[in-house]
Amino acid sequence: MKFWECPQRGTLIKRYKRFFVDVELETGTCVTAHCVNTGAMLGLTEPGSKVWVCPKKPQSLGKLPFVWMMEEVKEGHQAKPILVGTNTAIPSMLVKEALTEKRFPQWSDIKSFKSEPCLGESRLDFLLTFEHSLVWIEVKNVHLKHNTVALFPDCVTQRGTKHLRLLTALAQQGKTAVMLYVVQRNDCSVFQIAGYLDAEYGKAFEAAHQAGVVMLAYGCEMSLQGITIQSCPLEVQGVCWAPF
Repeated sequence: MKFWECPQRGTLIKRYKRFFVDVELETGTCVTAHCVNTGAMLGLTEPGSKVWVCPKKPQSLGKLPFVWMMEEVKEGHQAKPILVGTNTAIPSMLVKEALTEKRFPQWSDIKSFKSEPCLGESRLDFLLTFEHSLVWIEVKNVHLKHNTVALFPDCVTQRGTKHLRLLTALAQQGKTAVMLYVVQRNDCSVFQIAGYLDAEYGKAFEAAHQAGVVMLAYGCEMSLQGITIQSCPLEVQGVCWAPF
C-alpha cells in the first residue's frame, strides 16, 4: 500500500485524549495529528520520539490536517532505528489489498470478499467467498515486541476478546474462522499473545485455538513510501503468561 502523500518527520510532543498527538515537524511547525490507535500504544508515546505524520487524505472528513502513521524505534545504543506503524486503520487496508491481488497463497482461489460483514449485531473485518465455502476473518494491529517476539495486546482489550469469542462460536458451528494479526514492523519472527497484559484475552485466545480458529500473524515491510504485508507468516506460539 503506497501512502497518498509523503510522510513528514517530526518529534512527538505529547499524546492526549487518546485521539490527538502534538508533533513538532522538522520545519519547526507544530501540528496536531489524529491518533487512530485508541489503545495504550505501549512503548510508542514517549515525548521526544521521532515520528512520521501524513497529511490527511483529500476525501477524509477529519478535521485534523495530519494523521500519525509511524514511529522510529531503536533498541540498544548501537541499534539502527526501524519504522513501526502506529495507524490501526492500516492493517485492514493491507489485508484488503492483498486479498484483491490474491497474494495470500492459502486464499488464492477466492471468488470474492466483503469488508465488514455483519454477524448478528456485530461485525468482523472480512468474509471470503470460495466456490464451496466461506471464511470469516478478523484483523488486529500489532506493534509491541520483545526481542524477536511480536506481542498482542498491549493492554486490556474487551473488544478484542469479544471478536475472539465470535470467531470461536463460528468455529464451533463448523465454519472457517481466522484471527489475523498484522505486525506493523519487520523485525519479528515469532508471534505470541501477551496474556500477562490481558488475562481474559489470553484465555479467549486459548479457547478459540482449541475450537479450531485459525491463528495467523504477518509482519510488514515498512518504508517512507508505503507498507506491505510480508509474504511469509510469523510462527504463532500461543499465550505468554509471564512478563519477559
